[in-house]
Amino acid sequence: MKCVLYRLDSNNKPFVEEAVLVNNADGSVSFKLPDGGYAGQEPRQYGVRHDQHDADPPKQYQRAKLTGSLVVFLTRPEDPPMAYLFAQGQVY
Repeated sequence: MKCVLYRLDSNNKPFVEEAVLVNNADGSVSFKLPDGGYAGQEPRQYGVRHDQHDADPPKQYQRAKLTGSLVVFLTRPEDPPMAYLFAQGQVY
C-alpha cells in the first residue's frame, strides 16, 4: 500500500511523495522509498528529509510514531517532535 507524508505547515509540497509503510519490530514505522532507501527527519531541521540508501534496516532518523493520520519523528531526546499528516491508499 502506498503512502504520502505532508508537512502540517506546508505549502503543499510533500515531505515524502511516495513510500511504502514499514512496521518495525520496536513499534515504530518507517517509509521505504521507491529506490529502496528510507526517508527520515533530519535532526533539528523541520521538513528536511534524511534518506538512507543502503541495505541496512531503518536507523534512528528513519523511525517514527504513527497515530491515526499523524506521523511524528523525534530524532534525538534534545530535538523537538516534528509532525506530518499521513495518508495511504491502494487501488481496488
